[in-house]
Amino acid sequence: MGRFCKSLKWHMSFGLKVGIAPQEFIEIATHCIPFCGFPRALNAVQVAKQLFAEQNIDVTIEDELLNHVDERRERGLAKLQEIDGAHGEAVADSLAGIAPLLAEQIIEFPFGEIYSRSALSPGQRQLVTLGALTAQGRCEPQLHVQ
Repeated sequence: MGRFCKSLKWHMSFGLKVGIAPQEFIEIATHCIPFCGFPRALNAVQVAKQLFAEQNIDVTIEDELLNHVDERRERGLAKLQEIDGAHGEAVADSLAGIAPLLAEQIIEFPFGEIYSRSALSPGQRQLVTLGALTAQGRCEPQLHVQ
């Protein structure tokens, strides 16, 4: 286990002690996918899985959106409007001419799938996003989204 994984495991252990639910760790890792990427999210889930096994914690995840993939775009547009208002639409519109597929994927995945999940409150999601972007560094433009 590398240094990153040992550190993450320590923080997750402490999180369990102060009341973070095991399902919340999985949700936090899922929330970080658009900001940190799949490899880091997968690493975090593997660390959580190992920790849960060591502590005999059984985790069941109910994914309320899994059977509603066809509604992703509409859900994403509504969530984008709720969170970012006109600024979110402007970001998507700015990509339409050069990367229209990316614009659609931003609407559908981060907003239609990730932000629309109910396992974390909007405030918790904001804190996770802030922490993820700050920890990575060089994400100042994303941190300045109004």
